[in-house]
Amino acid sequence: MAESANGAMADDPFKCLLGEITEDQWQVYKALRKHQGGLVEDDDSPLDSASSDIDAPQDAAVQKADMQDAEELRSMLTTKYINGEITFAEFTDRMDLSLTPKEEHCKEADQELDDDFLRPSHRKGRARRLPRDLQGLVGQANLCFARGSYQDAVKMCMEVVRLAPRAAEPFQTLGMIYEALGEPQRALQFSLIGAYLSPQDADEWSRLGELSLEQGDVHQAIACYVQAVRADPSNTELRFELCSLYEQVGNQQRALACCTALVQQMGHGDACLKLSRELAKVHHQRGNVAVATQVLLNAVKKFPAHVSSEDINMLLELQLAQKMFQAALVVLHSHCGVKLLPLPEGCEELNWELLTDSLAAFERCEVPAEMPVDLRTKLILCLVYLGGGEQLTSSLLDQLQRHEDPEDAGDLFLDVAEALMEVRRMQEALPLLHALVNTRNYGMAAVWLRYGECLQQLGCLREATSAYERTCELAPSHAQARLALCQLLLAQGLTERAIACLESADAPEQGAMGDADQQQDAACVLLRRAQLLWQSGRQQDFIETAKLLHEAHCPPIQTPNEYAAMFSTSTYRGRTEALRELYQQRNFTPFNWLTADSGVSVDELYQCFLELCQELHSLGRLEDLQQVTTEALVSPLLNREAHMTKELDFLCFQAHYQDPKQEEHTFSMARSLVPKYAAYNRAWNLFGLAVNLSPVMRQNRFCLRQVYKQPHSVPLGLLNGHNALVSGTYKHALGEYVQLLKKVGEEDPLLLLCAGLSLVHISCQKFSARRHWLLVQAMSFLDRYMHARPSQEALFNMGRALQQLGFPHLALNMYQRALDTPPAVQGMPEVFDLRCEIAFNMSLLYQHSGNTELASSIIAQHCII
Repeated sequence: MAESANGAMADDPFKCLLGEITEDQWQVYKALRKHQGGLVEDDDSPLDSASSDIDAPQDAAVQKADMQDAEELRSMLTTKYINGEITFAEFTDRMDLSLTPKEEHCKEADQELDDDFLRPSHRKGRARRLPRDLQGLVGQANLCFARGSYQDAVKMCMEVVRLAPRAAEPFQTLGMIYEALGEPQRALQFSLIGAYLSPQDADEWSRLGELSLEQGDVHQAIACYVQAVRADPSNTELRFELCSLYEQVGNQQRALACCTALVQQMGHGDACLKLSRELAKVHHQRGNVAVATQVLLNAVKKFPAHVSSEDINMLLELQLAQKMFQAALVVLHSHCGVKLLPLPEGCEELNWELLTDSLAAFERCEVPAEMPVDLRTKLILCLVYLGGGEQLTSSLLDQLQRHEDPEDAGDLFLDVAEALMEVRRMQEALPLLHALVNTRNYGMAAVWLRYGECLQQLGCLREATSAYERTCELAPSHAQARLALCQLLLAQGLTERAIACLESADAPEQGAMGDADQQQDAACVLLRRAQLLWQSGRQQDFIETAKLLHEAHCPPIQTPNEYAAMFSTSTYRGRTEALRELYQQRNFTPFNWLTADSGVSVDELYQCFLELCQELHSLGRLEDLQQVTTEALVSPLLNREAHMTKELDFLCFQAHYQDPKQEEHTFSMARSLVPKYAAYNRAWNLFGLAVNLSPVMRQNRFCLRQVYKQPHSVPLGLLNGHNALVSGTYKHALGEYVQLLKKVGEEDPLLLLCAGLSLVHISCQKFSARRHWLLVQAMSFLDRYMHARPSQEALFNMGRALQQLGFPHLALNMYQRALDTPPAVQGMPEVFDLRCEIAFNMSLLYQHSGNTELASSIIAQHCII
């Protein structure tokens, strides 16, 4: 029967939460209901503290209501966790959120920082104590459990849970009951709740962590071990297990933090140093050099008797990598027996204060004879970087060169030589580099480059030239060596050799250029080579090199569709997007290895591009000029500045304007310039030039559309008037010209001339009403035009209008006055002198009147060359 009862209880163990207990026990429970508001008490409060001394009754009522709500929420969370609806992590998080303001204040006072593994925790759980009645019920449940009455024990514990959901004892008893029933998962659930409510037992948390691992829940085991470490921060075994679990789940950051705290807790020297060494290596691999240094330094200071030369060497390498030369010198003094003498009076050991200013006060450096060469080298580096003179380093350098073979210790030689070069002690670095370049293992391009730099700084130009040439032989793609060699050759007046040394540095192949420094080096070589070729006048070679540099940053335009796409939009972004779509259609990926991250000078690139355009134009290579200017429109480097983009638009227009076969693209380019630069007359003039190239009148609709966008533009209104005049709609043209005269507000000669000519054309039409009135108006505008521009040109235009209107005698008078007037511009008579045109029109009038002799005379006088 007990087995059946236990089975029923196992099938539905949570009915007891609804109060399903025996009738006898129910009578006991009713007596306990009055204690529901204060069943769980703090250790620091009296047992019978059913009421507190609260000054404000209303606040006490509010706090009591909050406490009751919080207790209900905790009871619900406990039920959900037991039912498996939430995980233990969610249970603990929500329980923390359910704290009342008073409890939250206590919780915040006990919370730790994120680096809780880096220092021992002082967080202590707030122990809870049940009232005596419930303690007796828990004791009765334990007796039932001992007798094997599991169902009764579970019901009693559940009732205690219902009445005091934050008490740990019933959950701990339930954990033992379910463990005896062979249900480890439910036992672990109740035990975890009990441990959470009473978190001071590190052994219990450790046991629960082991049980979680047995059930395969590593994250829950980690949470248990974290609580165990908080309960017992000095337990190194718990920290070590926690480190292993963090490493198992791949949480490297927490594992490192835990290992760091473990190192601080360990008391054995060898084990601590070994762990510190490994921890420092991991931090160094992750790029945390400062943390790695501090970890190893703490271990060295903590166990100086167990330190080996490998530990000191590793610590010094980390310190030198961070340029901590003073700290490294102190370590060498403390652990390697290095002495700087003489010490000032009153000082027995070397300290930071003595190294703050300079090492000039020391006269010699004593080093133990058994000190390894790698530590000696690091000592030299510290002395050199801290400004130690020859009195401190000369003997150490001599010993290094006499007793060490550069074939075996070449890396040490190179480190010392680079340090000496960095502090401008070239004369001392030269013998070290000379020894290295003559070795088989270290006669590499990088060493030859350093050797050449050292010789150059010492003024040995010929020897430096040979060293750089050797560097280029060993590393043909080394850009810095070629640039340095070029500079040396130019200094010696060997320009052709300087150009030749840069010629073999071609552009990189696709996929071989991803580093910004390599991009900058390759671009600098090409740019320098192009500049030298330009200065030396080698046009063809310059064009080839400049085009190679141009292709490095400009996407290629290879198909007619791609070419046309450049003129279908007027913005850099629109052009690049259109080009990208066309690339995707033909599955093409451009290789532009020179990017904006390369750091190359954009101004020098742009200047090289302008020189390339000048050379192509001077040689008449219009197709190449059109190609490079069009590709420059989508260059990410040349379009970074607004003024450069403006100049690129103009250059592209100019390249296509000079080719009559490209009038379509010329017009498209000019049409795209007008909206962007509507306030500039230069843009409208370019548009007018493009319109003159096209045999088709296709600008009318474009200009009319622009009127809605720019209704106050004078150049646009003038173009609309011209379009109307040319197309024969003279009234529309007259309206535009009159409106512009009102906008300008002054006697503009061009507008007056155009308005007068419009009236002349209207009056000459076959069906014109009020013809005489139109003639008077036309003569009025033309007269104003003559007064606004008193010149040969104005008299000639007035004569032409009178000739068209049928007043030959008045036209002859104007022509004669024009002949007697000098040109407006004295220079360039073939452009500004109109006497030939005037004389020809006069001869036509004379011929029409029958006076051929006078006509021939005026032609012979003014029109014969």
